[in-house]
Amino acid sequence: MAAALASYAVGASRALPSAEINALNLGLVRVAAFAGVLLVATDGIPNRERLIKLVRWLCFLGGMFAALGLLQFFTGQSFVEKLNIPGLTVSDFGALQDRGGFNRSISTARNPLEYAFVLAMTLPLALTLALYDNGSRLLVRWFPVATMTLAALLSVSRSAIIGVLVAVVVLMPSWSPAVRRWAGVTAVALVGIVWVLVPGMMGTIKGLFGGQDPSLKSRTDSYDIVSTFVEMNPLLGRGFGTFLPEYRILDNQYLVTLIDMGVVGLVAFCAIPAVGFIAVIAARSHYAEPLLAKLGPALAASLAAGAVLTGFFDALSFPQAAGVLFLVAGLCGSYWRMRDSQGTERYA
Repeated sequence: MAAALASYAVGASRALPSAEINALNLGLVRVAAFAGVLLVATDGIPNRERLIKLVRWLCFLGGMFAALGLLQFFTGQSFVEKLNIPGLTVSDFGALQDRGGFNRSISTARNPLEYAFVLAMTLPLALTLALYDNGSRLLVRWFPVATMTLAALLSVSRSAIIGVLVAVVVLMPSWSPAVRRWAGVTAVALVGIVWVLVPGMMGTIKGLFGGQDPSLKSRTDSYDIVSTFVEMNPLLGRGFGTFLPEYRILDNQYLVTLIDMGVVGLVAFCAIPAVGFIAVIAARSHYAEPLLAKLGPALAASLAAGAVLTGFFDALSFPQAAGVLFLVAGLCGSYWRMRDSQGTERYA
């Protein structure tokens, strides 16, 4: 917040077009919203039981989010476009895109990348609950895992696959050898099922990593533009939110933050997932309950996936992506805060 205020002062000290003035003012509101989500999650959860319940609800809603995406993929219908809320007008919100002849699902997100971001950050939490949460019924535990995993594989999104792989790599050290073997067999079986039931999908996924995607070239071509803007004020930037999409879509929140808030703002932003990751890894040894002990690596995996995918698109410009990122960071703070409190062995 201090870095955002400093960049605001820099932006307000120079002549700005009206669009940038509006974006600069709105930027403070957005930062307050991000901080509010993080702080309420950190200090507003009263005990361990409520923490587990909140994670359960987050995973269940993530499963429903993924289920809608799967429905969109197989039917080609958005369904979200048909919502008619009194007082609001219809926009392009909910419109499906096409890649490689397949529908790119978005569920209720604004963009396929935001959809992939939410799936990748929620999946490690759902997987941990499915494996260790004995207080929930089997179907309730595994429904989110099944829908999110399949949705990520059928998202026709490089980001979704990378995010899931990052989360699994971070989670694997906390698994027993039996769980690792089971996960490997399941992954191979799932790929085989998709290969048979969705012809052409595996070839399309392989093509996403072949280096021929124009979105990759667009990202690399932006580096010279970034250096030009950063040189104007490398320390504090030009003002949070003032590098508008009509100037250039960088598809990298770290580069956007470097332009908007300078080196100081970039370091502050990167510190959020870094501190959260370190906190939960350090705190997990304080928990005797198996579920809570495993929740630490799950939160770390979620943050790691989010931190990596933040470099794939302008994450803070999308409310679901930014909300989930700061919510999970707040859950890490809550997990750290409760490390020395007394808990129970069973969560009902």
